[in-house]
Amino acid sequence: MIYILGIDPGPVKSGYIFLSLSNENIFNIIDKNHVENNKMKRIIISKCIKFNNIEIVVETIVSYGTVMSQATIGTSIWAGRFLQMVEDVNKKVSFLSRPDVKMNLCKDSRAKKANMKQAIKDRFGEYGTKKNPGRLYSLKTNLEKGVLEHIWASFQLAISYIDINYENAL
Repeated sequence: MIYILGIDPGPVKSGYIFLSLSNENIFNIIDKNHVENNKMKRIIISKCIKFNNIEIVVETIVSYGTVMSQATIGTSIWAGRFLQMVEDVNKKVSFLSRPDVKMNLCKDSRAKKANMKQAIKDRFGEYGTKKNPGRLYSLKTNLEKGVLEHIWASFQLAISYIDINYENAL
């Protein structure tokens, strides 16, 4: 069993998903949220200490040749801070860019959020219901607006990381 912590960093809050991947290549969503970055730091440290076989993947910023906003710069700073915290507890961080995730899921670096979400649903099935939950049921949530978007981004990041690093795992 390995554990994957996928982080969608932001300038103030970050989304994350924490998955287990069994030897039978079945993933289980253990935890997910969109939290203040100082809380994210505590989550990273606690999961790195508790789980020896944890792998961390953080979405990285890509330059598109345009002026970067303060939010983008803040996001990049937090991604670096998360990297340092993980390295301080002798773990390794991998980085994937959003275009890498789009290419992995949709085979098109210009894919939109809706295309990416549909690619995940096509692959793993619909949400299902409370009585008959699908594999994605725990991603169906009534959290505050904007939170689910960050959780989906971190889930897509984690799935792409698994695809790239564990061929034919899912």
